[in-house]
Amino acid sequence: MPDLIVEIGRCEMKKSILMAAIALVSAVVLASPDGMAQRAQSAEVLLGTALHQEEVEGDLEAAIETYKRILAAFPDNRPIAAQALLHMGRCYERLGQGEARKAYERLVREYADQAEAAAQARTRLTALNKPAPVSREPALSIRKVWTAPDMGNVEGCPSPDGRSLSFTDWETGDLAVVDLETGARRRLTNKGGWEESEEFAMFSRWSPDGRRIAYDWWDGRSMDLRVVSAQGGPPRTLLDNKNEEWSQVYDWSPDSRHILIFLEDETGQGRIARIAASDGWVEVVKTFEGPARFSHTMRFSPDGRHIAYDRREEERAAECDIFLIPAGGGPEVALVDHPAHDQLIGWSPGGEGILFASDRSGSLDVWFLAVSSGRPGGAPAFVKGGVDEIVPLGVTENGSFYYAQGRTMLDIYLATMDRQSGKVLERPEKAVQRFEGLNSWPEFSPDGRFLAYVSSYSRAFQGSLKPNLVCIRSLETGQERVFTTTFNRLAGTRWSPDGRSLYLAAWDDQGMGIYWTDAQTGDMTMVVRADGPQRIRSHDVSADGRTLVFVRQTGPPPEGSLRIVSRDLATGEEKDLFTHEAGGQRSVIALSPDGERLAFVNLDEKRAIRVMPATGGPSRDVLAYEDNGTFTPLEWSADGKSIFFLKSMPRKQASLWRVSAEGGEAQELGLTMANVENLSAHPDGTRLAFTSTGPEIVTPSIWVMENFTPPASAAAAAPATMTARMLENPPADTPTGAVSPDGRFFSFWDWRTDDLAVRDLRTGQDRRLTDEGTAGREGVKVSQRAGISTWSADGKKIAHAWYLHEADLARSELRIVGIDGGKPRVLPLGDGIREIGSLAWSPDGESIAASVYPRTGPTKIILISPNGGTARTLAELEREIIATSLLFSPDSRHLAYDRLPDPQSPERDIYLMDIDSGEEAPLVRHPADDYLLGWSRDGRWLVFASDRGGALGLWIVGIAGAKAQGEPRLVKPGIDRILPLGLTRDGSLYYGVVRATEDIFAVDLDPATGKVAGTFRNAIGQYEGGNFTPCYSPDGKSLAYVSRRGNSPYPTNVGNALCIRSLETGEERVFYKELWRLGLRWVGGPRWSPDGRYITFAGSERISRLKAYRLDLRTGEIVCILSYGPDEQLTGAAYGPGGTHYFGRANVKEGSA
Repeated sequence: MPDLIVEIGRCEMKKSILMAAIALVSAVVLASPDGMAQRAQSAEVLLGTALHQEEVEGDLEAAIETYKRILAAFPDNRPIAAQALLHMGRCYERLGQGEARKAYERLVREYADQAEAAAQARTRLTALNKPAPVSREPALSIRKVWTAPDMGNVEGCPSPDGRSLSFTDWETGDLAVVDLETGARRRLTNKGGWEESEEFAMFSRWSPDGRRIAYDWWDGRSMDLRVVSAQGGPPRTLLDNKNEEWSQVYDWSPDSRHILIFLEDETGQGRIARIAASDGWVEVVKTFEGPARFSHTMRFSPDGRHIAYDRREEERAAECDIFLIPAGGGPEVALVDHPAHDQLIGWSPGGEGILFASDRSGSLDVWFLAVSSGRPGGAPAFVKGGVDEIVPLGVTENGSFYYAQGRTMLDIYLATMDRQSGKVLERPEKAVQRFEGLNSWPEFSPDGRFLAYVSSYSRAFQGSLKPNLVCIRSLETGQERVFTTTFNRLAGTRWSPDGRSLYLAAWDDQGMGIYWTDAQTGDMTMVVRADGPQRIRSHDVSADGRTLVFVRQTGPPPEGSLRIVSRDLATGEEKDLFTHEAGGQRSVIALSPDGERLAFVNLDEKRAIRVMPATGGPSRDVLAYEDNGTFTPLEWSADGKSIFFLKSMPRKQASLWRVSAEGGEAQELGLTMANVENLSAHPDGTRLAFTSTGPEIVTPSIWVMENFTPPASAAAAAPATMTARMLENPPADTPTGAVSPDGRFFSFWDWRTDDLAVRDLRTGQDRRLTDEGTAGREGVKVSQRAGISTWSADGKKIAHAWYLHEADLARSELRIVGIDGGKPRVLPLGDGIREIGSLAWSPDGESIAASVYPRTGPTKIILISPNGGTARTLAELEREIIATSLLFSPDSRHLAYDRLPDPQSPERDIYLMDIDSGEEAPLVRHPADDYLLGWSRDGRWLVFASDRGGALGLWIVGIAGAKAQGEPRLVKPGIDRILPLGLTRDGSLYYGVVRATEDIFAVDLDPATGKVAGTFRNAIGQYEGGNFTPCYSPDGKSLAYVSRRGNSPYPTNVGNALCIRSLETGEERVFYKELWRLGLRWVGGPRWSPDGRYITFAGSERISRLKAYRLDLRTGEIVCILSYGPDEQLTGAAYGPGGTHYFGRANVKEGSA
């Protein structure tokens, strides 16, 4: 453990202003059923459909066909037809087809009156007719090449020439190949159907010459390595694993002589090995000490001299780093050593470096690292953002990166049922909307007040299949307790009868077990473990809480037996309740609400639901039926009279049924969803929670990223309808301000003099529009400075905030100044305005909207006439709620803004207000944080940022009148925390990005001399640039610190969350929403009590003075222990001897202590 931990980088903030040009009008097509037929005939909507296919889906062929439909149906709609030809040419270019020239020539010939489109077409024709310079680097492009059949995930690899893809055909389990140009599929193995054999192929890799494919084959006991010709024929077994050994194929050596694999023996020890492709000779390259997890990716370097791979550096860590070893064995070198999750994708074709995915910026992005002589060749370079949940398949010989997309979206749904008939009454709704696609295993508490489930915050590949968070949600308030674990995966949520704890199945590197989990603290204790070849398949808890009942499978099929076992939780004594010797059979169990009966079902095709006494005894069949689905859960109705179960349907859908516990006819209940799992009935008998991927199965698709190296060219590439670039001449050291309507100028608060200034974005020259700022002036009695600003639609005037502070009195003014400067004009705001939060000038020039903070009373949104100077209040909001962004609609009739829905929530929603009536209507309401960015020029679309997918992304929603039209659509994932600065007339969105560099670092000290004995290292590794004020616990086992959470882009050096990290496990307790609900927007200075039970810290509301608070780590209770008057400020505090007293230091009005 480090002896010294420090905070480094205070006030070193990197600030930049960027511009994004966004074609909002064409990003999505609304899906509202009203008027669908009419919109289908609209040329504009068809254009939007085509652009969505081109730029969002990457389906260029489909986009071309839609553009052709536009030209056939609407040739006289000249602006739309010209755009269709222009974009059709671009699609043909990206596909490398000569038809691009024909599309551009037709545009110039037939639609020359469309000047802008015709000019772009002429530019492209000139480029196509010119031979490209030898040094020109092609732009990065991404396109979809295949939609996989309805069969789940794809485990495979592209052929070296990129024409074919190997994959597991899960209809039979055979190894198959698809031609990516024609879509034709053929199987290379022929094991027969699942009824004949349960063997199957898994991961596969092509030889460099494209003639052979190495693949993993599960024979029912272990994973073998086989090789087959790419044309088919009898396979050859190179490695026949026995005794529960496991292997996975990763790569071929460039000379095709060796195959790279990872081996794991029955003890869990891992080895990297090369297998001779000729005779199967095994050469171990590296042996890991103790259990080692399989790498996500391992690859030979193009020259065959090195092997790159990712692995977890610590046994129970969730994050991976990337390493390099000589191909023949030798010392390991860290290529990427970072606290974030870093996962290898592959080598560049020439061996210049590696491509890898990393979540170091919050979302999962693609990065490039140069590698030279077996060492890192510099810092990683960013390539592409927002690649959450992809499965890397391989890099071809020309440098194209192939990957699968279409992640498994597991969500928790809630169905309302009729208490008597059990029929589902309405369409199920998502019960949890935070981190959508990553939630599963719901379970109602015995009193029905809580819903426990497991989740994952990971945006890593297939993160939804590896939940490692325990979540407990109050169904009354929506508040949640979230406990982070270091397990690889959690499942099987079950409550204890008293509602104080949970029983969960958990997997780590040594295997899996059932763990008791404290519902208040999240502490987990192992109850029973599956040793050796054993598997625990299902579990439940007796009604008295004294017995755990579970299914134990001993040994793999076909020899293994299945046992239903009861375990005394006090003594550990076990008793067999039911034994079935038929090898390979699996079972699911459920205890009745009264704990008297046990229901179970086998998962073979011929199924039988049986009921037996919970303490053992004869069983009886309740229902026998046939089903070829892979899974069905069981759940008792709340009254214990019925049993719910599922029947499989085509396309991996399932329907909900129930049968009487006494037997009889089964009844269908009217619910059909895809991949339904984990049923939980509410005690009131009217609600049912379950996990599903939604109404339809999500089929994976195969994509290719081309021209991603070198990174310089990749960084320059961007989609045609959405580009982002950093301004060459941003204002000096400020992220706030406003852009002029023509995009030429930028107004900002010049902190050097505190005046309002304007920068010419072309020349970089600044002009100050005011001269009253007092920065640097001595002897002033009234300090003055500029604040936020907004431009008039004609670009001739700027309205801005002006702050004056004299003695203890602070006030704000709204002023208007001309672009050429001169004496500003003061507009009335009303008395007692302390702060102006945001400003907007209407496009018709008739109104200025402002959100303001009075000294007392509610916050307000007011409307001011810039001509007559009159002001009226549009809305009054609660004290802790303020509109953070204001934007007029293009017709000036509505005002859009984001705000907190209530003071208890840190997540914003978006609202729309009618200017004339003052009526407010919600536009975007979601548990995630949604904040406004801008309108499209035609007023039909609203663009906003949201973290509803886990990482911050760019979304849009259609607007019709004063209502949202259709569901919001994601148009760009993986964006930074941004601050909107304005939309120009051409539809470009300007925004600021603020990245702080204040972090907590640890360093080792020499115990004898006290001198630094090592290098500084980042101690936190998440929310980088926003972690402050560390403090060790008295026993040295934990670290308390404050962190900046949420999506607000500014200020970045202010903490709003209190975090306690275990230095032994890395687990964290984070108090963020709890502080928010207390009204605390800033916290700092955590200090431990001598006994380690309490943490004291300073906290402040948005406007009020600092106070001292105490957190009880056992109960989570937070109370105020020191509060000062309005003229006093807490500046320091400490515990007295023994921790019985707490001392605070405060500055009073005159500055004395």
